[in-house]
This record gives sequence, structure tokens and C-alpha cells, in this order.
Amino acid sequence: MVYRCLNFAHRYVFPPYCRLCGAPGHRGLDICKECDSSLPKADAGCRQCGMPLATGDDVICGRCLRQPPDYDAVYAAFAYDYPLDKLIKALKFDASLAAARLLGELMGRTLAKTGNRQADAIVPVPLHKTRLRERGYNQATELAKQVRKYIPASLRTDLIERSRHTQIQSELPAKARRGNVRGAFRLKKANVPPRVAVLDDVMTTGCTVNEIAKLLKRAGAEQVEIWVVARAFK
Repeated sequence: MVYRCLNFAHRYVFPPYCRLCGAPGHRGLDICKECDSSLPKADAGCRQCGMPLATGDDVICGRCLRQPPDYDAVYAAFAYDYPLDKLIKALKFDASLAAARLLGELMGRTLAKTGNRQADAIVPVPLHKTRLRERGYNQATELAKQVRKYIPASLRTDLIERSRHTQIQSELPAKARRGNVRGAFRLKKANVPPRVAVLDDVMTTGCTVNEIAKLLKRAGAEQVEIWVVARAFK
């Protein structure tokens, strides 16, 4: 009750405005109705990896059938495209916690609408301590804080750590990404919940989240889903 009152007072003194165009926000978010409707929706895709499929979203693609990933499903709230990419870049490179709040809220609301996204724990993809010092925060953790308002799951930042400092995945060609993150994570706790959602901002090849899913499955997790703000397909 106190939180709601404080939140209402904050919104009254500092009304929301669109982080994309500067117009007044709507639905209590820092995005206007027009920009909200322009955000690129993720197309129907493979129910395991999320890649778009012309046949719909209740099938598994050929790649996953031939070489199944260690995670069980991918949920992407949006496709990585304009103008969403502007918010993602502000989150990752401009230290914009306001963008984290907005993207996390949008992601949480979209997840809640599906009605079938459930988890015992949300595990944000961890940053190495060196990069965490450089950035000052973990964008995946900031997103997860907002998502938890809509999905009743515990936030577990204590399960996995990035034990090896790696090159930024987006700087590498697709073929080099798997080797870049192989062995880069370590399990910190043995009490892994049965249903885990690994949360990140953007998924491209899926090498990073697959490495984490592999650790969680080996530690006893029965189901590991990947939840991301956006799925990139380039």
C-alpha cells in the first residue's frame, strides 16, 4: 500500500513521457500510445528456439530437431528492430535505468498476457565483475526487477556467476560465439529450482543462454526457459 502511494505521488510530480519521442506517456509508462504501437512484435516461431516459422508457433524447427538446445523454450516480447533498438542501446550503453524500467515493464506486461509463462525463479544473465564495474549495473537484473511485478517468481542472482571475462558477443561472428562463452559460467548454489527462467535483454544466436541452461539442467532444473526483451535474427 505504501509503495503504491509513493509510486502514485512520484507519477503525479514526474508524469511519464515517451523515451522515444518526448510526448506524454500512456498506461503509466514512459512511452506514448503511438510509439508503443510501433514497437516490432515478435513473429510466431519455433516453440523451442523462437526462430520465425511460416507454419506458426506450435512446432519445432528443423535445427532444434537435429540439435536440440539445452533450454526448453524461448519467449521474446519483441523483435530486435527499430525503434525498440534505440531503447535497448540506451539501456546497455548509455546507463539509462529509465530505459530498463520501461523495457522491463513492457516485457512483464507482455509475459503476463500470454498466461502460460511460469517459473519458480528468474535468473538474470550475469555480467563478469570487470564489466559490472565498468557499467555500474547489470541490465538483465534491472529488467528482471520489473518483470517480477507481473510474474510471481523469485529473483535469483546468486545461482550463476560469470567466472571468465569474455569478449562482447555482438563483436564476434556467429561461429565464434559458442567458443567465446564455453565454460564462462559457474554454478554458485546447489539448490536449483525445478522451473527456471533465464532472463536477458537480447537473444541472437542463443550461445550465452544455452551455456547457462546447460549448467542449470545438470544441476537438476527440470525446465529452463529463456525470456528476453527482443529476439534478433541477423
